[in-house]
Amino acid sequence: MKIKMGKSLGMLLLLGSVWSSAQQKIPLGSRLRLHWHGSSVRFIEDGRAHEISIKGLFDAVELESVRLQSATESKGFMYLLLDVEGPSKLPRDNHECGAGNESNLVWLKLDLEWKLLDSKNFRYDSCWASVSAIDPPMWKGDTLTVTTDNKVVTYSYKRPEEGLKIADSAPAK
Repeated sequence: MKIKMGKSLGMLLLLGSVWSSAQQKIPLGSRLRLHWHGSSVRFIEDGRAHEISIKGLFDAVELESVRLQSATESKGFMYLLLDVEGPSKLPRDNHECGAGNESNLVWLKLDLEWKLLDSKNFRYDSCWASVSAIDPPMWKGDTLTVTTDNKVVTYSYKRPEEGLKIADSAPAK
């Protein structure tokens, strides 16, 4: 009887250890929930809220939509890629850009305490500026690409520290 109890206890400890390890290996993006208001995004992880102001990193009047495109932990940092959209102006009306939107990709580098260390953004669709996405942000393999009239922007979740790479696109022939 003691042998069976010893094996059972050992099995329980092993299962507990495996479960604990599995919990720690859940990808950052799967652990986060997002809420936004005004120019701030609140990331909720395991019941803890981390609010980050991204004011000045997007061109809309306020955030209307925030999509987490990528969330990676690497070498003691967190890298987040957000796809944000909001109204070109408020109140919305029937005048110039009254129904328009502004869209940006926003790359954030954070320390493990959620302090913003670096950021970069790219406006890929706009009512006010002459920027229009030819192709919306799309993933192919590990790389997200968005193409506008004159720029191509890429981001690789395998190399998140490189951030957004912005290059001139070839003119249409």
